[in-house]
Amino acid sequence: MSARLRPMLALAAALVLISAGCGGNDAYAPTVQQPGGQSPDFALSMSRSSILMPSRGTATLTVTLKSLNGFSSPVTMSADALQPSIPGAPADRAASRDTVPLSVAFDPKTVTPTAIGAVSTATIADPNSAAPSATPYTITIRATGGGKVHTAEVSVTITTIDIAVTPASLDLLFGTSVDYTVTVTPRYGFTGTVDLSAIGLPSYVTSGFEPAPLTFTASDGAKSSTLTLALGLTLQGAPARSGPPGRQSLQDVSFTVVGQSGPLRRTTTAIVRVETGSEE
Repeated sequence: MSARLRPMLALAAALVLISAGCGGNDAYAPTVQQPGGQSPDFALSMSRSSILMPSRGTATLTVTLKSLNGFSSPVTMSADALQPSIPGAPADRAASRDTVPLSVAFDPKTVTPTAIGAVSTATIADPNSAAPSATPYTITIRATGGGKVHTAEVSVTITTIDIAVTPASLDLLFGTSVDYTVTVTPRYGFTGTVDLSAIGLPSYVTSGFEPAPLTFTASDGAKSSTLTLALGLTLQGAPARSGPPGRQSLQDVSFTVVGQSGPLRRTTTAIVRVETGSEE
């Protein structure tokens, strides 16, 4: 081959290679990842993941089921509840589903997911007065249908209040009044309004609280109210004087102070020594 032809042949070979690289040879074409074929499914979401609920109370939770890739099967809702973890308790007790006092009801119980989301409302109740605790119960919300199962967890803390009255006893004489201090303490995140009342007092003893009711927010600690008991100058309906003439007669009356917020009710007791006779 002559020296003049060699450069021409080299140029021709290069053009052939360039043409092959830019043409229809799939081995050199860039690869684009195509979305795979996804099966119909649904997504589960909840309006909140933790709940504070007073003892014997109820709370609601919104569960939303959203259809994915054309899913259209009915889905059945159910729930499992676990005991709070108790330090030192056997594992089977801490995780028992048989003794949990909480109940969960769904409305509706069967839901067909939609593209924008279908809703079921879960009502969580404490019909058996679960023990209040800083450690929450864990409830697993379960949605089953169309061969798919999805779950989500919500923690439920049972809240409560403590109530105390001081002093334990006071003397109430004719035409006077006495003051007790009633202290209400929220426990485990309690929020809400507590109504106060005194029961078991004689009809001739009047009572009143100031302030009342007591309202608690999440950041509040204990609050107090003054309970005033009053006795008039006459005793309509009072028992006859007991005790010897010439000496003051006092009758011990035990009464109950009640703090109530919805179904949550806590009580404590005190004594008032009511005058039923006067010196002669």
